[in-house]
Amino acid sequence: MKLNPARITFLLLIPFLAGAPNIQAQSVSGEELLHKSKNYHDPDGNWGNQVLKLHIQEPRPQTPFRFSELTLDLQTGAFNLGREYEVGSVVRIITESGEAKVLVNGSEDFSEEIKEELRLDASRNSGYRSFYRLMQGIPMSLDDSTIKEFGEVQEEVFADEAVFAISIELNEPMISGEWLFYISKEDYSVVALRFLHRDTEREDEMIVYDGIYEFENIRIPRFRHWYEADSWKYSGSDIIVKEID
Repeated sequence: MKLNPARITFLLLIPFLAGAPNIQAQSVSGEELLHKSKNYHDPDGNWGNQVLKLHIQEPRPQTPFRFSELTLDLQTGAFNLGREYEVGSVVRIITESGEAKVLVNGSEDFSEEIKEELRLDASRNSGYRSFYRLMQGIPMSLDDSTIKEFGEVQEEVFADEAVFAISIELNEPMISGEWLFYISKEDYSVVALRFLHRDTEREDEMIVYDGIYEFENIRIPRFRHWYEADSWKYSGSDIIVKEID
């Protein structure tokens, strides 16, 4: 069962008390559940061999018409991220050899003013690559290189769906260092992801997944809707529109 975006503001996260689940949380580990989720999303283990070429719509309240063109070679690490700004086309690049550069309208020669205003220092490219590689690849991108430790597994209900909630501590924080990862009990698909901010007054953040984009027998979420986790204030979406030719 997939989430209906129209009902998102009515989501409740409450303890799962009813029903007789196929697997009890007490009898299964986070590692086992993550493995089952990977088997659902990537049954043939093809993820690490792919070159992602995606046109992504990324509306935010302040920039409702933002689009990105992403190319990411998961084997070599080569990376391109292109967006349109008022100054024109901006492309962040990491080559197969690891060289990082930024092009504005096809040129590396642009003003310091533009560089500072749009934060176009090439040293930031690796952070963009890490973000897209991790977020676009969930759950396949969650492995020994990203996960430091699994916490306990809980059984809950999220948007009327029975889920497992798995606590994960990351080796390198991405948005936060501790995540709560929600997996469907029906088919082990990813349902949602909560970024915990325990040591700050900052409100937790939430990604709610919906829809499926299929390629090479891989299923990844087509829609990622971002919210403040307690108030359910909408923060934006990441939507796979199509594959780039």
